[in-house]
Amino acid sequence: MPREVDSSVPASDQPDHRASLVTDQALDLFHPTLQCWFREQIGTPTDAQAKAWPHIAEGEHVLVTAPTGSGKTLKAFLWALNQLLCGFAGLESSGRCV
Repeated sequence: MPREVDSSVPASDQPDHRASLVTDQALDLFHPTLQCWFREQIGTPTDAQAKAWPHIAEGEHVLVTAPTGSGKTLKAFLWALNQLLCGFAGLESSGRCV
């Protein structure tokens, strides 16, 4: 059964310690190239993204409930790109944003 991440509850009030990641720290889970791109093009992750990524990174099934425009689609797509860079594509995780 998927874990449900409610983005209407502040991260500090979530029962799981992984959900307490500060929004900026959530990007630390990603390949450096994606981190750089996200910070330059998007800025700061939304609360929904920051709360879900630690669970996704651990291979958990996650159901994110959040309003339209909160970054749910980008959350999933960015993680898929990360898997291509770090795992499936066999690239090293020392990428740089150029």
